[in-house]
Amino acid sequence: MFKAFSYKAKEVQKLKDVVIINPCIIWVLSGMKNISLGRYKYNLKNGDAILLGANSKLNFENIPINGLFFSKQIIFFKPPKVEFFKQTVKNFEVSKYRNIKLDYQLKMTLDLLHQSDVILKNINTRHMWLDGLYLLLAEEYYLQVLFLSSEGSFNEKVYEVLEKMQPSDHKIENVCSILGVSKATLIRRLKKAGTQFKKIVRQVRMNKALFLMQKRELLLEDISFSCGYQSVELLVVYFKEEFGITPKEYSISFKDVQM
Repeated sequence: MFKAFSYKAKEVQKLKDVVIINPCIIWVLSGMKNISLGRYKYNLKNGDAILLGANSKLNFENIPINGLFFSKQIIFFKPPKVEFFKQTVKNFEVSKYRNIKLDYQLKMTLDLLHQSDVILKNINTRHMWLDGLYLLLAEEYYLQVLFLSSEGSFNEKVYEVLEKMQPSDHKIENVCSILGVSKATLIRRLKKAGTQFKKIVRQVRMNKALFLMQKRELLLEDISFSCGYQSVELLVVYFKEEFGITPKEYSISFKDVQM
């Protein structure tokens, strides 16, 4: 229903065309994060956050200050209950609400939920904690930024199914079986959304590669295998195509940073 990530760097990181499949919140604890999202540009500093809806495509630059960049992210897989949404604001402009300054209450709630991802295993308890955050976000109309629709998009559902699978099971037939749709229907609905099954598979695998590289527990060869590729060369090619930077260049940016 939600997943937490942390990102650190000691050198400038530049990634392009990063696709955010599921709604998420990113907030900065150290350094600066410059984001380009369509025609809008956002500059995040310590204590700032950005709310990103599903299927956002962005370029970003992480800039360390005093030798460190540090940000956190929570990705949401479960949409809020319909009753959590306040009455729609007339002439609501998402761009004005997307970049926010965290107050003490919201920052503490985000930090607690982020920490709880590895602590809370009970599904009902996780639901309750997540609903608490959603209610807090609803008070300031932030839910309308994260969830323009109260139901997740078909892309999000495909992404979530793939993310839970082993890479060896990343086959369209397997996803169709879980979602209860035919292969033709899945292809048609993804095409209507402007994407393809193989693109979402790659996005799932490349985001996993980013996460594994940040953990710094595996060699690149092992990361390649964990992401479903039999050769490092293939991972390097796809990573470069996806983010505009090689795995080596990305790894160097946070080498020697204390985790």
